[in-house]
Formats: sequence, structure tokens, C-alpha cells
Amino acid sequence: MLKFKDNKKRILAIDFGASFIKIAHLEAKGDKFVLLSYVLKELNCGQKTSEELGRELKEILQANSITTKEAYLNIYDPERIFIKKFALPQMSKDELFNAIKWQLKGEFTFNPDNDVFDLQVIREYTDSEGAKKIELFCIFAKRELINKYLLAVTFCALSPVKISSSVFNYSPVLDLLSVNSKINAILDIGHTHSNILIYQGSKLSFIRSLNFSTAKLSASLVGSLVTDKGKLEITPEKSRQLIRQYGIVLDESVKLGADIEASQVIPLIRPLLEILAKELERSFDFFKSESTQGSLDVLYVTGGGANLKNLNSYLAQQLKIRVEKLPLPDLIDAKRINAEAFNLDSNQLSGVIGLGLSAAGINLLPPEVKSRKAEMIQKSSLRILAIAVSAVFIFSWFAVNFQIRDYKKRLKIAQLHLQSVEEIKSLKERVDLRENYVNKIHEGRIPPAGLLKLVSAVIPAGIILDEFNFDQPSHIMRLSGVVGLSKESVEKVLTDFMNSLENSKFILDANLVSSKDTQGINTFEIECQLVK
Repeated sequence: MLKFKDNKKRILAIDFGASFIKIAHLEAKGDKFVLLSYVLKELNCGQKTSEELGRELKEILQANSITTKEAYLNIYDPERIFIKKFALPQMSKDELFNAIKWQLKGEFTFNPDNDVFDLQVIREYTDSEGAKKIELFCIFAKRELINKYLLAVTFCALSPVKISSSVFNYSPVLDLLSVNSKINAILDIGHTHSNILIYQGSKLSFIRSLNFSTAKLSASLVGSLVTDKGKLEITPEKSRQLIRQYGIVLDESVKLGADIEASQVIPLIRPLLEILAKELERSFDFFKSESTQGSLDVLYVTGGGANLKNLNSYLAQQLKIRVEKLPLPDLIDAKRINAEAFNLDSNQLSGVIGLGLSAAGINLLPPEVKSRKAEMIQKSSLRILAIAVSAVFIFSWFAVNFQIRDYKKRLKIAQLHLQSVEEIKSLKERVDLRENYVNKIHEGRIPPAGLLKLVSAVIPAGIILDEFNFDQPSHIMRLSGVVGLSKESVEKVLTDFMNSLENSKFILDANLVSSKDTQGINTFEIECQLVK
């Protein structure tokens, strides 16, 4: 089963056919393929030169606004592309190529040293004698044919990814169908050729060209018909119109227009249809005789001939199997496309869509082109790696520089902090030194403020101080004032005051120097010996 990546990728698939150029522009989106646009234009690619084909392709791409550069190519040319089936002993790919070259000597004009070829394995098995073998298809293409189409796409600035052949393009379609039978067959009916392809699952196992096409069916009607009204000439244009409008006429009573009876047409197309049914039956019988996988489950019809009316019912009746149009996988999203037009054209587009669904499988790109692409991929990878390494280096350089600037900034801040700390430390040292000096100065001294607080705290209510004298060097404090009480209370109040002073930690001894009563006013003087 095909696997998809989640990323979007646009795919340009181009089928250079015998009568049409078909283009499918797809976008891989998740598990879906979105059909962005398609082109179906009548063009005989085989008759055009590389330059003419390149110009036609360029005009088509520009007209449809297709800018995708990677292109998957399909080439049809039965005269210069050959497919052959081989059964060989198991060996390496190089040995297989050498064995195939040896077997092809003289079979057709193929130059292994110049022409292009590739192989696709069908199966590996053990034969009746116990030998391990490998069954494979090998496809060969003339170098000048490949170069012609490479020049054409190069003219449009396209980069070819893959060159395939139409019979190998349906495997991805079968692989992605929701219902995939064990044995499937595809009848690809083109304008000039048809192929019957048989698959085991989605792996191609059988290829055969058939002598049937829409052009041959139309040509079988060209000529003169005798009618009741006389001789009627059917031109090529008229025959194509009849085939498009009526398809495979099975009922003889049907009238084709005003002048032609179905009974006159059926004998003309019946031989071609009988040959088709017989060749299909022979192909199925041969495959069944060679395969051990069982009988055929379904025949899918595709290509321009799949639109022929009544073809499926005719083949189902003749072959006794289920016949239906080859459906596109459900994961093909064609919502952007006009539904009516796409319904008519889808049968002709199934091959080119299948081409774009997978880059695997047959690839007829010349070895030197593959090696150039590999070198380009390698150079691109190295360029991307160099850019990535440079980006990492530049980012690292910026990161390191940012860290250096950050560390420098931090260091500067730290230095400022250190300088501030040093200044504070110096200031503290100076303050401490000053305090020491002050402490030394005040050492052994009684603080005046303390004495004032003491006196304020213990002085009785009846005493009013007139003078406070503090002699620090002599450790003497003198207090003088008035006692505003009766004569009988003066002595007691002064005694209590002096006792309170002596009880403090600052005063060692308090003595009453004098106490006088002058005209009813009691004055006093107390001298206190301070603690040293």
C-alpha cells in the first residue's frame, strides 16, 4: 500500500500519447491527492520535433497557470519502446541486466551500451526442479526517443523525475482502490492501440497488445451503405460521430439517425468486436494456465474506448465475467474540477493520474540524468547542511556574545556594589573610631541628662529648684531652691528628697548644706557627691 507524508507536494504528470497529450496536476495533501487541474488535448506527439513539442507544452502550462517544475513523464511509441518478459535464475540486478543483454542478441535492434532500459520484478519462485528463479518485465527504449522528450520538457524548464510507459501506470490506481480483487485485468482502449493487462493484486503480471482501438472501430464503418433512399456514404467524421453517439449497437431494431438502420452497422463492427472478445478470452486462458493464483475476478475498462456505450455489457456477455469502468481511488479529490466534464474525461486520465501517484516502479531516465539529479540532491543537501551549520554557528556566536555582554554587565554591577560596600565599610570604620573617641572622652563621666532625669523623677511636689550646678571634674552636684510648705514639714521633705537621690546609681552621698527660714520662705542648698 502506498504511504503518504503529511506535507503538501505538487505533482505534474504528463502523458505524451499517440493522439493526445494528457496532463494531470496533483497535490499530495495528507492522505489525499487533490486534482488541481487537467489537460486533454488532441496532439500527435510522435510527429512533433522536440522544439515544437516544447512550445506546445509551454503554452499549455502557461494557459493553465501550472508552475510545478518536477515532472513525471509517460511516453508512447511501440516502434521504439519494447517490453519483454523473462524468467531467469535469481541473481543481482547487474547480473540480471547482463543475462538479459545476452538473451536479446539479434532479437531486435537494441544497443545496450547506448539505449535505455529498466526492469520490474513480477515474482520470485522455485521451479519444479527446485531452482530459485525470478520472473520480471524488462522495458527498452531508444536513446533518441528519450532525448527527444527530455529536450521538450527542458524547453519548459521542467525537471523530469521519472519516465514511464503506460502499461506500468495502473498499479498505483489498483493499489489504492477500496476494493482490490486478487486477480484483476485492465483493458486499456486507446485511439490507435489497446492493451490487456493482468494483475495479481496490484502487481502487473501479464501484458498483451490487441488489434483493437476506437480508430479501428470508426474505420470499420467508413464506406458506402445501401439504404431504401439509395446509396449513403459514411465519411470518417460521420463514423466517429456514430461511434460516439451510439457506441456498440446490439439491438438491430434501433435506428441510427434518419437514414441508417442498426442492422446495417452491426455486421460492420461485429468482426472487430468478436476478435476483441476472442483475444481477451485467449489471454485469460493463457494467464490461467501459467498462474496458480486462481481465476480472474473482474475486467476493468479504461482509456478513451471506455466511454463506448454497451461495450461493457457486450464483453460481460461474451466473457462471462464482471466488466466495469476502472474507477479512480476514493482518495483522489476532484472537487475543484467541473464534475460533468471530468466524468466524461476520467477514463482517459486514469493512466496519467496513476503515473503521478507514485515515483516508484519503471524509470527510463538515462543513467547520466539520474546521476545528475542525485548530484543535485547531494549538493542541495550539502548546501542545506552548510546553511544549517552556519545558522547554528551564527546563533551560537550571538548567544556567546550576549552572555559575554551579560557577564560584563553583571561584573560592572558587582564592582559598583563592591565599591559601595567598601565605602560603607570605610564610613563604618570612621564612625566606630569616632564612637571610640567619644566613649573614651565620656569614660568615667556621669551623663548630665541622666542626672536631670533623676532629679525630675524624685523631686517632691513642694520643692521648687532655683539652681542646678553640675561640676563634672569634681564630681559634685549642687541643688538650691525653695520649699513651699510649712516650717514643720520642711525637714522631712528635704530628708526624703536626699534619701531618694542617694538611692540612685549616680549619687554616692547627699548633704544639706543650708536651710533658712526668711520671713516665712524656706530656702535650702543640697550638695551631692557623685559616683566616680
